[in-house]
Amino acid sequence: KNKESAFEIRKTIIFQIVKSQGLVLTFNDKAKKPIKIEAKKEEELDTKEASSSNMPTIIGGIAGLGALGGGGGGSSSGTSSSTTFLDETTSFSYDANLDNTWTARKEYNNSIYGAGTWSGQGTGTSTINPYTLVGINNAYARGLSGSGKVIAVYDTDYHLGTHKEFTDKNNASKITNDGTLTAGSDGTSWHGIHVSGTIAGDYNSNNSNFLSGAFGDDRDYGMMGVAYNASLHLSDFADTSVYTNSQDRLNAAITAAKNKNSIAQNNSWGWGTCKTGSGCTTIDELVTYQNNNSTSDSASMTGILGGNTSKWADMITAYQNFQNTGVIVFANGNDYNSANASLQPGLPVVATELADAWLTVGNLNIVGGTISSGSMKRVGNQCGVAAEFCIFADGTDIWSSTGDTNTSTNNEYSTYTGSSMAAPIVSGAVALLSEAFPNHTPEQLVDRILASANNDFYSATGTTTFINGITHGYNSEFGHGLLDLATALGPIQTSSIILSASGTSNLNTRYGNINTARRFNLSESNIRLGSAFGDSISNALNGKKAYFYDSLNGGFAFNMGTLVKNDDSKNSSMNNFTQNIYKSQFHNKITKDGLGFLTETKSIENNNLITFIPVSKRNTSFFGNNINIQNSMSFAQRGDNEVYGIKSDNPFSIPFMNASEKGTSFGNTINLDEGKLTFGLFDGETKDYGLKTDGLFLSYSKNIKNSNASVFIGSTKEDDGFLETSISGAFAEQSFANTNYIGSRSYGWLNNNWSYNSLITLASTNLDIDRLGLLKDIDNIKSSMFALEVAKTITADDSFHIGLYQPLRIEKGNASIMIPKLYDIEGNLNFETSSFELNPSGRQIDLSFGYRTKVSKIYNIGITMSASKDYQHVKSEEIINSASAYIKFDF
Repeated sequence: KNKESAFEIRKTIIFQIVKSQGLVLTFNDKAKKPIKIEAKKEEELDTKEASSSNMPTIIGGIAGLGALGGGGGGSSSGTSSSTTFLDETTSFSYDANLDNTWTARKEYNNSIYGAGTWSGQGTGTSTINPYTLVGINNAYARGLSGSGKVIAVYDTDYHLGTHKEFTDKNNASKITNDGTLTAGSDGTSWHGIHVSGTIAGDYNSNNSNFLSGAFGDDRDYGMMGVAYNASLHLSDFADTSVYTNSQDRLNAAITAAKNKNSIAQNNSWGWGTCKTGSGCTTIDELVTYQNNNSTSDSASMTGILGGNTSKWADMITAYQNFQNTGVIVFANGNDYNSANASLQPGLPVVATELADAWLTVGNLNIVGGTISSGSMKRVGNQCGVAAEFCIFADGTDIWSSTGDTNTSTNNEYSTYTGSSMAAPIVSGAVALLSEAFPNHTPEQLVDRILASANNDFYSATGTTTFINGITHGYNSEFGHGLLDLATALGPIQTSSIILSASGTSNLNTRYGNINTARRFNLSESNIRLGSAFGDSISNALNGKKAYFYDSLNGGFAFNMGTLVKNDDSKNSSMNNFTQNIYKSQFHNKITKDGLGFLTETKSIENNNLITFIPVSKRNTSFFGNNINIQNSMSFAQRGDNEVYGIKSDNPFSIPFMNASEKGTSFGNTINLDEGKLTFGLFDGETKDYGLKTDGLFLSYSKNIKNSNASVFIGSTKEDDGFLETSISGAFAEQSFANTNYIGSRSYGWLNNNWSYNSLITLASTNLDIDRLGLLKDIDNIKSSMFALEVAKTITADDSFHIGLYQPLRIEKGNASIMIPKLYDIEGNLNFETSSFELNPSGRQIDLSFGYRTKVSKIYNIGITMSASKDYQHVKSEEIINSASAYIKFDF
C-alpha cells in the first residue's frame, strides 16, 4: 500500500533470514534499511553444553511406587520446524546484560557442578548448563523468578527443615506440607529434597561463602532452583501417618495441591521398578489391556496395577480438578529400552480428559558442545503413544540439595541423573511461564510449552494443531522435543490486537471474550500523524501499558505510544533548498481559440495540468489532473508565460486541497461585475499516506485598488484518517473525517516598492468511527494556519522578501482511545479508556528571508535564509535553520 508497509515487510523478511542463519541484524528504522549484519558471538548462538551421572530408584506402594531418576535444564534453541516465531518483545522486557550476568554466576552454574561422571546411555562430554539449555537464563533476564507461584511436589525423602537452600523460604512460611515428611532411612536416598532444590532452592545472592567454606571450591556458592522465588507444597508418598493406602495418599496429595492453588505438581515417581533394562510398567500395557477387555479407565488400572477401581476413578477426577488451576508434570521413566512412557506419566493416553494440562518429561544428554554440532541422546523411556504431551529436558548430572542421617546437617549436596531431575526443571519453568502470562490457564501454558519446543534435532512424524492454525511436529521418541522457554516467552507466529467481535459503541472496562474476539495485526495498527497534531497524541499515549496477543493468546505488554508514528521528515519547506530556489514553477499557455493550459513545468509528460475552457464571456470551466486545484482560483501570481503556482510544499497552499495533486478536479469560474466566483470539486489521495479524499470549495475574489482579496469556504471528506493522519488496523476498522474550513487570501502592492502575500484558514473536523476500533471519539477538532510575506523592490534588478508562516496546527480537540489490557483467566477482554485533549506542546513558526539581484540578462544571484521554531509543533529549544546561495542561469 505504501512505502512504510513495504519497509516493514522487507524488514520482517530480512530479520527471518538473518535469524535463521545465526546472525545479528542491526536495523535503522529511520534510514529504512539494514545497516549492519554480523555473525553472532559464540555465546549468543543457539548452542548449549551438557553433563552426566547415576541415581537409584525407590520401590514401594502398589506393585512398587518408585522415584524415577530424572533430569532437565537449558537455554533457548532454534525455532520449531513447524512453527514460525516473530517479534522480539515480551511481557517482561529482555535484558541481554542481565542474561550475561546470570549465566556468569557460580550459584547458577552449580546446577551442573561435577558434570561428566555419568556413564549411561548417551555418555559424552558436554558443557551446556541444563538451565541455559532450556532458556531459564532468558526468563531470569526478564526478571522472572516464580514469585507468587506455588509448586507442589509429590515425592519422598525430603529433610528440608534445616537445609540452608530452604532457609529463606522457611522463614517466609513459603514451604507447606500435608501429612508427615519422611527422611532417607539409609542416609543415601534424598530424592525429594533433591527434586525440591532443583524446582525452587533459594537464590543466595551468589555468595562465595554461602556454605562457609565447607567444600573449599565453587560449591561453596551453593545452588539455586529454577523458580527460586516460588513457594513449595510438599506431599510424601511414603507417609503412612494418615493414609496407609497408596491410592488414598495419592488422591489426598492431588487434592491438597489443588487447594494450595499450585501452578504445577511435580511427580518424579512411577509404579514399579522403572530402571534401565528392567520391567518398567508402560502406558501401552494399559492401552492393550483396555482394548482387550473393553474396561473403563479405572477398571483397566485395577487390571494392571491392582488396587480399588473406585479409588482409581477418584484419582482421575482429582487430576482433572487440579488441571483447572495447575499443570501435572510427570517424569517419564529411565528405561532406555522402553518404547513408551511409563504407565502413570502416560495416563492421558487412556484418560484423555487429562491431556489438556499434562506434561510427560523425558531425560536426555547432549553429546558435544552445541545442539547444532552435537547430538541429542535419549537417556530414559521414549514418549511412544504419549508423544503429543511429551517433552524433554537435561536431567543428567544435576547437582542439588540432599541430606544425611544426621538431621542437623544443613549443607549436603549430591549429583543425580534421571527423568526425576528433568521433571523439576520443567515444573519450575511452568511457574516462570505462568508469571509471565498470569492470565493463562494451565492448558494454555502447556500448549505454549509444546508449540515452542525445539524439535530441530529430529524428524517429526506427526503434527499437533493448536488454536489459530499453530502446528508443531513431534515423534514417538522425543515427543515435541526440547523445552525452549526463551521461545515460549516470546510471541508465537502472529502479533495481534484483539477486540470484541461486535461494535465498540458500548465498550467499557470489560467487553467480549477472547474466544470470539476479532484480531488485528499489530504491525498494521497505527496512527500515522500528520504534522498538524504535533506531539498531542503521542504524549497522551506514550507510557500507557497495553497488551497485544500472539496466536496462542499470550499477552505481551508494550507501550501504546509506540503505535503512534510521528511525521519524521526533518526539514520544513522553508528549509528546502530546491523549494527556495525554484519555488513552484508552472507554465501557462492560451491557444487562439481561448483554451488555457496550466502545467507543472517538470511534469508536462505526466499530463499534470489544468485545462480552462471558456463557456461564455463570463463563464470558464476547468478540469484538472494531478495538479493542485488551488491553481484554478485567483491565488496564483501569473506572468505572460510563467506562473509561480501552488503545490502542497508551498506555505501558501490551502492544506485541505492538497489531495487534488493526486487526483482529478473540475469546476467553474464566473466573472461578476466586481469580482470572480469560483467553485470546484476534486477527489484524490493525500501525499503522505494516500488517504482517499473528496472535497469541494467556493471562493469569491475581488480586486481592491492594487490588491486581490479572496474569501473561501470548503469541505473535505477523508477515508481512514483525518488531516492527513492515517488510522489503520485495530484503531479503526473504518473511519471517515469531515472537515469544514473557511479562509482568506490576498496579494498585491502596498505601495510602489512593497508587495505582499497573505493566507489564513480556520477549520473544524470530526471523525466518525465505523465498525470496530480502539478509537472511541475524536471530535471538535479546531485547526489553523497562516502565511505572510512582504517583498521590497530596491532597484529594477534587486529585491528582497521576508516571510512569516505557521503550518496547519491543531488548536484544540478531544480524543478517547481504548487501551487493551490483559484479558482475565475466564477469557473476558478488558480495556481502559484514555481520554485527553489534543494540544500540541509547541507552535511551529517559520521565518524566511531572501535576496535576489539580476547581474546580467543571463543570470541572477540569490541568497535565502530560513529558520523554524518548535518544528512540527513540538516544543523544543532547537531552531532548525538553513542558508543557501545560488546562481541561476537563463538560456
